[in-house]
Amino acid sequence: MENSKAAKIVGLSLKYLLVAFFLVDGGMKIAKAQPSIEGSTKLGIPIEAVQPLGIALFIFTILYSIPKTTSVGLALITAYLGGAAAAMVISMKGGHGYLFPVVICILTWVACYLTNINVRKFLFDKE
Repeated sequence: MENSKAAKIVGLSLKYLLVAFFLVDGGMKIAKAQPSIEGSTKLGIPIEAVQPLGIALFIFTILYSIPKTTSVGLALITAYLGGAAAAMVISMKGGHGYLFPVVICILTWVACYLTNINVRKFLFDKE
């Protein structure tokens, strides 16, 4: 169950893009940037919760980016994005805004699948 070189390159590229996205998103929440505050309050998230959410995402992203803790970071980011999707559904803003965190979560798993043999074994090795 070894990885091809192309799969590893695609997986790492995708992973680095996702890590950059998560760090920017978490950093904006930590800094209490106006777009993060406005977006969160529109979803019904209290202003006091925005910074702790940013800190959590930042920590989860660091765990995801370290090879030995990727699986833990993946699980935590999955939970975070599930909460984001739930918040979007609960806010009743209409449309399909909940799809964005779902797609990002799927891409996060795909990146891990392409780069991490433990994730591949977890998903498909049923011996």
